[in-house]
Amino acid sequence: MKHEYRRTLPILLILILAAGCASAPKTDAAAVQKASFPEIWAYLMHGEEKELSGDEPITDLCHFSAEINYRGELVPLKPLSPAAKLPAGARLHYVVADISNQAKMHLVLRSDLPFRKKLITDIAAASASYNGVQIDFESVNPDDRGPFISFLEELKTALAPRLLSAALPERIAKTNEEFDYAQVAAVCDRVFIMAYDQHWSGSDPGPVAGDEWCAKVAAYAGSQIPKEKLIMGLPFYGRSWQDKKTSRAWRYSGIQDLLKKVKPTETDPLQPSFTYKDTIHVTVFYE
Repeated sequence: MKHEYRRTLPILLILILAAGCASAPKTDAAAVQKASFPEIWAYLMHGEEKELSGDEPITDLCHFSAEINYRGELVPLKPLSPAAKLPAGARLHYVVADISNQAKMHLVLRSDLPFRKKLITDIAAASASYNGVQIDFESVNPDDRGPFISFLEELKTALAPRLLSAALPERIAKTNEEFDYAQVAAVCDRVFIMAYDQHWSGSDPGPVAGDEWCAKVAAYAGSQIPKEKLIMGLPFYGRSWQDKKTSRAWRYSGIQDLLKKVKPTETDPLQPSFTYKDTIHVTVFYE
């Protein structure tokens, strides 16, 4: 499962430092301010600066996102609009993301190839005006777990004294895979756990982040990551599913069977086609 969260809304995630989770997080800004959370992080999609009022109770804002092209080179973020009303005193973090290309990740993480050193140098330079960098590499192959950790170590050195954070997929138990929570936490200043998309666009309908599921995610993360480094992601979005997907290819025999079941409302004798109506049921989950 790949996370689909940050490409739909401007500020749709609030991330809470676990060290301050003495009470349940609230969506109301005033309530959040009263809660004992030492840090409240959020994502900002580039181009959505107009959505910021400047009054949000945010301590850290993640600017999403720079990418890596097919040559293994950084595609830098464009500067934030000068008109952006950033929350007073908030630290700004430069996000570098790669979501779905394991082959590319394999090449840029290898220390014996030139891509890695150049990428680290370019990230450090491009983020010079930011308070920190966040790495969101979701396409790391399990065989590249070691190179991923050493990449973070080298990047941390290049960024010092700025903050380094890493966004990791949610887990409820240890598995033999690409991301070892404890190893990442030993390198990074903050570790983000993406506790959302329990159900996603390609799954059956269900909660985006159900309470019971989130509790299991938080419990496991807390057993592996020091609480002063652990950031838990909360989704501020819902998701909908429909019970029928009508876009498809048809054989001639299938068309004939379909015509027996439906009542065409329009036909075109010059260009063989027809139109019919159908009912689709939509299910929406929104925590």
